[in-house]
Amino acid sequence: MKRVKKWVYYCEHCKKSGRSASHMARHEQRCTGNPDRECGMCGVLGDTQEDYRVVVATLRERFGSDIDAVKEVIAVEIERDGWSATRADINDGKEHEYNLPTAKDIDALIGECPACILTVIRMLDIAALIKFSWAEHRKDWQDAYNESQY
Repeated sequence: MKRVKKWVYYCEHCKKSGRSASHMARHEQRCTGNPDRECGMCGVLGDTQEDYRVVVATLRERFGSDIDAVKEVIAVEIERDGWSATRADINDGKEHEYNLPTAKDIDALIGECPACILTVIRMLDIAALIKFSWAEHRKDWQDAYNESQY
């Protein structure tokens, strides 16, 4: 029997792992969980990348109390019922309608880059509270990029 020890490298910002140190180093540079990331999508278009921390601070200032309130409601519901929430579940049938950021709110501050929008969503920890489709935004971005090339 042959036994071999192999290194496994993990991203410090998400759950991704791999056995190539160079691959994981490249991944970490552009991981949407990394607040200091280099956006490859903005780079392709030659756009300037916004400072994620400034955008997150602006959104926290506008929506922070409602985000925190919704997270508290979800924590209580999960503890009680094992219930998982989406943005629609939170506002349906509740006495208080929460004012939560939308992808358009983030888009207005960060630009139309889907990777940058996802980074802000992950930094605010609101993925379960917001309607955002990576696939749809990525396709729209790709279509716009392709049109600009011809």
